[in-house]
Amino acid sequence: MIEDILMGNEAVALGLLEAGCNVISAYPGTPSSEVLPYADKLRKEFKLPVFVEWSVNEKCAFELVYANAIIGGTSAVIMKQVGLNVSLDPLMSSAYIGHKGAMVVVVADDPGPISSQTEQDTRFAAMFAKLPVFDPSNPEEAREFAKLAVKVSKEYEIPAIIRLTGRISHAKMNIKYSPLNAENFKKNLKFEKDPFRWAAIPKFRFLQHVELNKKINKLQDNNYFYLKKFAQDNQNLIITSGICYANILDAIEYLNVKNIDVLKINLPYPLSKNINNILKNYNKILIIEENYPVIEYQIREKNIYGRLTSDIPSEGELSVDKIINIVLHFFSIHKSQVSPVNITSKKPELCAGCPHRNSFYAIKKAFHRGIFPSDIGCYTLGLNMGAVDTCLCMGACINQAAGFYQGFKTSGADIPPIIATIGDSTFFHSGVPALVNSIYHGSAFVLVILDNSTVAMTGFQPTPDTGVLLQAKGNRVSIENLVKGCGVKFLKTVKPSNIKDMIETLKEAWQYAIENQTVSVIIAKEPCAILANKNNMLKQYHVEITENCTGCKYCIKIFQCPALIFNDSLNRVEIDKAICINCGVCAQICPENAIAIKD
Repeated sequence: MIEDILMGNEAVALGLLEAGCNVISAYPGTPSSEVLPYADKLRKEFKLPVFVEWSVNEKCAFELVYANAIIGGTSAVIMKQVGLNVSLDPLMSSAYIGHKGAMVVVVADDPGPISSQTEQDTRFAAMFAKLPVFDPSNPEEAREFAKLAVKVSKEYEIPAIIRLTGRISHAKMNIKYSPLNAENFKKNLKFEKDPFRWAAIPKFRFLQHVELNKKINKLQDNNYFYLKKFAQDNQNLIITSGICYANILDAIEYLNVKNIDVLKINLPYPLSKNINNILKNYNKILIIEENYPVIEYQIREKNIYGRLTSDIPSEGELSVDKIINIVLHFFSIHKSQVSPVNITSKKPELCAGCPHRNSFYAIKKAFHRGIFPSDIGCYTLGLNMGAVDTCLCMGACINQAAGFYQGFKTSGADIPPIIATIGDSTFFHSGVPALVNSIYHGSAFVLVILDNSTVAMTGFQPTPDTGVLLQAKGNRVSIENLVKGCGVKFLKTVKPSNIKDMIETLKEAWQYAIENQTVSVIIAKEPCAILANKNNMLKQYHVEITENCTGCKYCIKIFQCPALIFNDSLNRVEIDKAICINCGVCAQICPENAIAIKD
């Protein structure tokens, strides 16, 4: 027996492999990023015949593993909640078509939101697609629900969803498990030709929808719930699921109340019909769930309260202190209100030595009054430098840049410089079709691909341009060749640490774009400073602040490197050696030439 402390994401990976998953794919996104690497770690440790893949986007990841489920394999795909939006097309169709094996969709939601564009609820998407969704309340449950999801998916021949949240994904728990056996992954896979199922025309899709509804009705006979009673004669009930269950137990323990029972729902959709037998015993029922009223929508009793009655906030995390105050107010418990914990936070910023900072600085220097659409990634923090104006979703900056150009052009107004920025991984994810569309329709703007050779924000996963895979060496897909293949004529690769060169190239690129009514592309290519420093790839200098420093704070306010700090008593800038990586770029931007570098 093996005993280890696992975070929720790692526990899910363990459960999936214990259930015999032989094909697993993912696209990195916080808070889901640790599931696939841990599955790969276990694959190597126990020499398992399992295929794992970092896909270029969630749609590719979904469709890959779904094919394995069609031939009888056991599949899993992992993403965050906004990634589910990308794979919604195949998700909806797979619910109708089904499969012969099993398929689990692991989605990590981000209530808050803490590191996402939205705090959407995957349970709602499951209800939309008519697929079962499990909602674990701790890492051990996440492991067990992974195995249960495989079982349900195989029995009903439809994908099953596990909905995590950041607090479950990153919580840690002591877990015991037996060594994984490679024999459990041997499967008799076979493709059964059935075009009326696998390639169904609309008439047959209608019949498949009928069958899906029958499966959901049958699933409603389940007993995937648990009633925790604190006293025999209680008239008050809280219904909940997921992390809210753990928070509610903490709140009840803190308040030391015994007159409230808790009904924990493990399968929020489809909700069990048998729950009605429990509800009739209570007079006052409060539903506490993150983030949408999924359970609440499925219960039609008169004495139900929750988000739809404005008794629960409609946004934000339901932390323990929030739940304590909700319970105090709703159940008229006379105790002092609990004030939320106020944590002093620092504004997020690009790391010391980040090559993206150099690109953004150059963009602002080259174009004071430009429009700067950007995208999803750590480079979104360029907004602190005034070099990011918009951020919608993965790949959108290219289409937005085209939209700005066409809008100004058709109105007859002067066209300001339009400089879009996108990361290398995001370009592979969703940027290529947008670039093709922009070239095709003659939109004029500059696209800067910020190529730091990794998916830095989510844990340094590889991109296709590196040619690195989890299991072996892959085939490198060159960004340069891909951009040329999209029809781009102006393409230059620049090191952003050379600020002067970067500024000149930006101006040249905009001139070409506006004169030729097309997209100019600059690849700002320099490795992530953290990875480069770790792998001893970074050329370092001895950096000093000289007596020429006037205390103007230009380097701090405009360049915004966190390694540059201001000493009020000396009225001058100093270098924080604890975080400075000695890249020396700051010497290029000081207006007083007060920063000196030596090899």
